[in-house]
Amino acid sequence: MKNNLINTLLLIISYAILFFLPKELGVLSYTIFAISIFLFIVGYFRMASTIDLQKKIGYKPAYFLNIILGMLAFAIGAVYLYIDCGSGKSMIVAFLMIMEGIVFWGTSGGNVVNIRIERLTTRILYVFALFLAAFAVLIIVKQKVDGTSGAFLVLIECIATIIMGIIRRYKLEVIGMNTPIRELFQKFETLETDLGYPWFGKVGTHKECILYGPNEDGFSVFGYYNRSGKFYLELADAGKKEMTIDDSNILERYEEMFAYYVNTGEVSWLNEESEEITPR
Repeated sequence: MKNNLINTLLLIISYAILFFLPKELGVLSYTIFAISIFLFIVGYFRMASTIDLQKKIGYKPAYFLNIILGMLAFAIGAVYLYIDCGSGKSMIVAFLMIMEGIVFWGTSGGNVVNIRIERLTTRILYVFALFLAAFAVLIIVKQKVDGTSGAFLVLIECIATIIMGIIRRYKLEVIGMNTPIRELFQKFETLETDLGYPWFGKVGTHKECILYGPNEDGFSVFGYYNRSGKFYLELADAGKKEMTIDDSNILERYEEMFAYYVNTGEVSWLNEESEEITPR
């Protein structure tokens, strides 16, 4: 209880000292910025280490709470830039909100992953990025030269949002792959992997796929060519349960397997424990 009180005070002080920011940029501005972000990071991560939100309120509420807090931080920074006409004070506040928003998003998943929720979040973040881009244009139109710096920071928010959306996509491209799916299946059908042997089938709108799994928890990996002829691997689940971060990394191992095939022509599986290639 005492530790949480201290952590709460650190967070409150990190915001309270922003009222002492001068209008124009200077040594005092940068000093307050450094102190504020330091107090926020210490308070936030200390509190996160003592309070497990996932256990208290559940995975989904805790996840979306952090996503919303991150979007709110970005929005506050953008709106304040507009209201204060891109002053030095508003730029410091906006940059702080960017950093804090990234912290919220970066800690949103905890130690589990729900692919369906992650994909929904990706769409939400892309829509939010469009609003930020539109807001940056509005700042330039309304404030002209004075709004250029503010618009630039809002565009940084937009880019950061898009990057976070891309990070949350559980899909990887295997560059250079051009082997037809049926032929690829025939080459790999006798190679056992962590999700067993492959099988040939259809997933959603993809008529030809090479699939691995599902395992006992309903997770699977499937590969397909999109309309542009690019080969993608995608992680899917049957909605039975959340997976751990370690489980979600399985997609990268399949990407390594197919990339190794593209580069060498050999059909092999990377043994994670020994980090050696196990040939068919």
